[in-house]
Amino acid sequence: MGTHCMTIGMEGVLPCMSDSIGSVEVNMTTIHTVSAWCKVALKDNDKLLVGVVYRSPASTCNDNKNLLNVLTEAVQMKTSHVLIFGDFNYPGIDWDTQTSVVSVNEQEFLDYFRDSFLWQHVTQPTGFRGDQTANILDLIMTNEERMIDDISYVDPIGKSDH
Repeated sequence: MGTHCMTIGMEGVLPCMSDSIGSVEVNMTTIHTVSAWCKVALKDNDKLLVGVVYRSPASTCNDNKNLLNVLTEAVQMKTSHVLIFGDFNYPGIDWDTQTSVVSVNEQEFLDYFRDSFLWQHVTQPTGFRGDQTANILDLIMTNEERMIDDISYVDPIGKSDH
């Protein structure tokens, strides 16, 4: 059994799936965002849409709109299960209260998140090193509250802050 991977963009996302899983790449019409998508066939004709996203901390308003467009496209595919994860770089979002007073982009993202009935499963900071402020930058979002049972939080790898 092998593994196939998709690499997207210079900053890059690299989702890898075992060939035994039976995934197929999904090409989104919203192309100006760093993301990769695939569908996985499940039992009883259910399908899981998996997306991995990278949003640069230097994203422009257009980049943020493109991100919301690709997320909307994903949710509107009406697959039975949706799993979207990655580095979203919204440090000002308080996920306990689902609020942000930092930026309009963060508020727009939160509004989209709530309007799409998604669940965000990361509860501990994922972006920090040393004296940096700890933030939840990496998100795991699903369309089901209980889709994720457990998340392991480990120290950053190498020189990464994640």
